[in-house]
Amino acid sequence: MEEKLTLLSDTSKVNYVADGSATEFPVPFKFDNNADGTAEIKVYFGDGDNIEVLTENTDYTVEGSGAEITGKVVFASAPAENSKLAILRNKPLLQEADYVNGQLFDMEELENSLDGIYMAIQQLNEQISRALLVDPVSGDDPNGIVQTVLEYKNAAQQAANEALAAVAEAQEVVDKLGKLADEINGEVI
Repeated sequence: MEEKLTLLSDTSKVNYVADGSATEFPVPFKFDNNADGTAEIKVYFGDGDNIEVLTENTDYTVEGSGAEITGKVVFASAPAENSKLAILRNKPLLQEADYVNGQLFDMEELENSLDGIYMAIQQLNEQISRALLVDPVSGDDPNGIVQTVLEYKNAAQQAANEALAAVAEAQEVVDKLGKLADEINGEVI
């Protein structure tokens, strides 16, 4: 008996670095449309420090909704070279099917419901892969850990800035000493 697979991809996110000329970016996973007709995806754009969520039909359009690995995000003009794009599935976590006991139902409808469950699982798995996890018995607060890391990052950035300022000051002293040495060497004592 041949087995039919309906979700051919086990991912729900793809990242790109723009080359400054490409306007189309493939979406290698299945996604559906929301009730308003927009795609169940989110597109993030930025350079790592400045990230923005783009708006479908304003910043980009989507083709291939509901198809397996044939969708794409299309920009009217190419994103700047070296800018980063992340395209993620953004499926609402809802149970929309209603199966009534004793009634016949369409197997394709059941298959679509199961696909929706697996797409939601993949989406959550992608989110968890980016999350901070603590040991189950640690009792540590993940938010507290993130806050501490951000404080260390800020302190490290401040120390780096101070070090750069100290290097500049040291260079000024070296330059002044060099000029003084040149003046002394130029004079006969």
